[in-house]
Amino acid sequence: MKTLIFFELKKILCRKASIAAIISGILLVIVADILPIYECEVNLGEEDRLKGIAALRYQSKVECELTDELTEEFLTDFLKSYQDELKKKGTDLDWYAISPSSNLYRLIASDHAGYTGGWKWEDLSKIPTEGGIRFYEKRNENIRGLLNAEYSYGNYSEKEREYWLNKNEAVRVPFKWGSKDPWNVIWMGIRSLFFQLLVLCVCIVPVFSDEWHLKTDALVLSTRYGRTKLASAKIIASFSFSLLYMLLCGITGFLILACIVGVDGTCLCSCGIYFRHIR
Repeated sequence: MKTLIFFELKKILCRKASIAAIISGILLVIVADILPIYECEVNLGEEDRLKGIAALRYQSKVECELTDELTEEFLTDFLKSYQDELKKKGTDLDWYAISPSSNLYRLIASDHAGYTGGWKWEDLSKIPTEGGIRFYEKRNENIRGLLNAEYSYGNYSEKEREYWLNKNEAVRVPFKWGSKDPWNVIWMGIRSLFFQLLVLCVCIVPVFSDEWHLKTDALVLSTRYGRTKLASAKIIASFSFSLLYMLLCGITGFLILACIVGVDGTCLCSCGIYFRHIR
């Protein structure tokens, strides 16, 4: 059985089409991981901007230095300082100075915009800060509104509402905070792995069809293990190749991102999972 699996794997790897598909797939992984990094951009002034790795690292550094936890007190003071600065400078406010912290401003604005979403930068100045901005209270209201809303494709049942409300109560607050930009880059790289299914199809489809195409199927089926162990060996070889190839793609992508972005600066923003659409 081991010998049959070995020869089936060898047949998969030795086909010219398989070799070309594997090389193309690995190149796609490399491009899909590197391209989003070099598309990153942070504006520091009208003519001063950072691009690529420098922009990604700067954005991550600024956001990670803001705070470790999104407490109600921190969020209130953070928004209040923005509103005070806006009152002083008005339209002369340096937007480039606050742009590296824009993800947190967006989070606060979307929280107060309601579960339907849709907000403008001007809305930040209208959020009351006296007594706190009630970030987590508004979040719970949005979740309840989302669960109780009327949908054309069907509403949540009572059991579904209870399930998601229990899930929400299990979420720990205050949220942890950090930069999610490196993880956005990682996610964009992970999505490219779906295209590897095409590579697997090119490599695996001939496993059973080759004998029929070469008209050697009758000969193969007449052998001792042609109708028993050979079929199992083909299936196991195909599965093993798929697993090893996807593992190779994953390791390649991880090593590229680890070398460029680093592993110590990738802070996962837990509040990025915001129940924007929990169905």
